[in-house]
Amino acid sequence: TLSAYYDKRNASEDYMYAAQLNKINYPTGETVEFTYEPNNYSTLIKLNVETGAFEQETYTSPITGGGLRIKKIEYKDGGTVKSEKSYTYSKGILGQEIKYYWPNYVGTTYGYNKKEYSTYTSDRFISENLLPGCGGLDYTISYPKVEEKVTGAGITEFYYSNHITNPDENFIETIDNNKSISSPFSSKDFERGQLQRKIYKNENGKIIKKERYTYCKNNNITKEYIPA
Repeated sequence: TLSAYYDKRNASEDYMYAAQLNKINYPTGETVEFTYEPNNYSTLIKLNVETGAFEQETYTSPITGGGLRIKKIEYKDGGTVKSEKSYTYSKGILGQEIKYYWPNYVGTTYGYNKKEYSTYTSDRFISENLLPGCGGLDYTISYPKVEEKVTGAGITEFYYSNHITNPDENFIETIDNNKSISSPFSSKDFERGQLQRKIYKNENGKIIKKERYTYCKNNNITKEYIPA
């Protein structure tokens, strides 16, 4: 059925590893090897088509998302591992769910003078996203925390802005007569993925140093626009 079409388009780990960079060979005999794992998420940011609000939907078990993330980097000399970096990730957040099927979609048509109008109801389906103008970076998975462990050098924790700390913004009012709750919204993707904090620990987990990062907003971007 059309309502089950989304399940057929879910990410498949079987095909993710194609054409990935797995190894770099240097003339000195040293190599760098990369190990990957699929992205996953435990929180989905959903757009409520009735109210226009962004809501969080959480899952008890992680769901495989699109693409890969780095799991381990090995530095070798003559086949012997000299150093290793491993990465662990907090629970991922998917920015938005792609919509292929929209049953009982209510639309509006207007006459030539835009004063006469009528509404209609239809079931919409397309193999591309039905949310117009939304896509690309809005469907990425963000991780609030990433931990890097380096052999003999301890642990570094990285904290980033994400889909929860910097959510997208839907329109408030509009002069567009055909505006719908599914129309493009103001993406805050440029505010996400920014490093907020760094915590350095030794191999025993003892904190050595903390760093905090602050950013200045561009007023031309953050103030001189109307979410309409």
